[in-house]
Amino acid sequence: MKKISVILFLFFVNLIFAQELSLENSKIFASKQKNHFLCLQISPGLLYGASVGYGKIISTKTAIIENIWQIHYHQGGDFVATGLILQANLFKSKERKGFYFLANGGFDYTKRKHLFNFGSIGGTEEDDNEEKIYNGFFPNLSLGFGYSKKISKSSYLRISLDIGFKVLISNLNFSYCF
Repeated sequence: MKKISVILFLFFVNLIFAQELSLENSKIFASKQKNHFLCLQISPGLLYGASVGYGKIISTKTAIIENIWQIHYHQGGDFVATGLILQANLFKSKERKGFYFLANGGFDYTKRKHLFNFGSIGGTEEDDNEEKIYNGFFPNLSLGFGYSKKISKSSYLRISLDIGFKVLISNLNFSYCF
């Protein structure tokens, strides 16, 4: 509970000082191309976590697409997952604000007890109650939607929800992109 409280506290500090942070970041990243950005993300809940990403903006005639490479880490109880994903955000707004659709593709390295413990198909056996630990790679494929609020010329606060074929099945994320 302490970790979740600290993560939420840090997120709200970002909200309060977002305008000042964006001004400082615009000075620090002045040499950075305008079509690249950084994104910090937290995932509160039962399986809390965080990610850091580097994105590129692609403009088309009808929409804006963001491709964000993210490294993430999630933890909860006996569960740990870390991985690399490519998130693609599709905006109808040229200003990258308002509702958007997203798609994720990548992989996670997972360490978890009882990943898919269904027992024996033929009935119970002695070893069905043994503690089974799964360590290995798992795909991370999902679709979702989100809402982006522009807070300065190049900074955004976002909330998104995705669901798919992945260890966490679904995530609720809060992001700060600059």
